[in-house]
Amino acid sequence: MTAEQERELSEYRKAERDKLHEKLPEWRDPAKAGAEQKLVAEYLLEAGYSGEELKELFDHRALIVAREAALWRQHQAAVKSVKDKQTKSEPAKAVKPGHAQDKPSQQVSRVDDLRKRAQRTGNQDDIAAYLMAKQG
Repeated sequence: MTAEQERELSEYRKAERDKLHEKLPEWRDPAKAGAEQKLVAEYLLEAGYSGEELKELFDHRALIVAREAALWRQHQAAVKSVKDKQTKSEPAKAVKPGHAQDKPSQQVSRVDDLRKRAQRTGNQDDIAAYLMAKQG
């Protein structure tokens, strides 16, 4: 490259970096920028970019779009893991149409069992469970 081309490229990179910092002021903090840049780089590598292409990626618009996509993917993964933890409970038992789910005698028996347990243990949780079942 000629000295003129190198100077122009250097000016272009500086201008893009300034625009990026204007749009993403949090990237002025090296720690925050480093963590998110690593996340963006991993995302782009998984999307098929090569390491060489990443070294030449200076356009602030492309970096902002890639950052948003990487953060969205990270968010979706977090939401999925929370949903997976919540859905591991046992599925509800099927009930035939026209039948009550709990028969009154079963409910009375359950309340009586909770009362006996609360009296036996004296545990605050057992007492609370008994009172809640008694009201419901």
